[in-house]
Amino acid sequence: QSMFCATASTIVSGGIAERTEMRGYLLFSSFMSGLIFPVVACWCWNTHGWLQERGFQDLAGSGVVHLCGGTGALCGAWLLGPRAGRFSADGKVAGSTEFAPHSVPFIVVGTMILWYSWYSFNFGSVGSLRTEEDFKRAQLAAVNTTISGAAGGITAHVICLLSASRWDLPFLCNGVLAGLVSICAGCDSVDPSRAFAIGGVAAVLFSGASAAEKWLRIDDPVSAFAVHGVGGLW
Repeated sequence: QSMFCATASTIVSGGIAERTEMRGYLLFSSFMSGLIFPVVACWCWNTHGWLQERGFQDLAGSGVVHLCGGTGALCGAWLLGPRAGRFSADGKVAGSTEFAPHSVPFIVVGTMILWYSWYSFNFGSVGSLRTEEDFKRAQLAAVNTTISGAAGGITAHVICLLSASRWDLPFLCNGVLAGLVSICAGCDSVDPSRAFAIGGVAAVLFSGASAAEKWLRIDDPVSAFAVHGVGGLW
């Protein structure tokens, strides 16, 4: 639970990057970790939580972790406003290379590390491997995690080619993450074909949410809300 809590807080850091002092972020992180996340987790994962009692299921935190953190990132990005020069006077996204990713290889390496770590999120959230049923759930969680992430990346790549007629590796990486986020809730219970559909739809929703943020002049440097908030909600 402490790792889930830390993840929800760190998601926010991507949405407010380059605009927040360390002490401000530490203050928010303490509030997020000490009040917001524990309440949400209690509602959803505690046996007496009001959502749990109504049949809510979220094995590895699509809603509890990612939607919670993504919503915090959206609120932070909106409250802080865009970075200087991010949008032109007519509201269009600035074309300056100042806001382009500084290292695409680092983005890819980071995505691969996250994808590998996602297995501990989803596979590990089964809780135990004492029975044959536990093994089957864990195996299905691992397979669905792989499939949904791959489907998200492929779909994002196709969207980029069709809409912009170019390759965009960071966009593909965000598609992978959107697919991984969206499968967390039901990774141990859906069949692999549905996992592929879940990841593909997540990438479509991520693409639309990312475009909407820019249209609304919300500066979310790493698309934290589009990936985690929208992916978790889906």
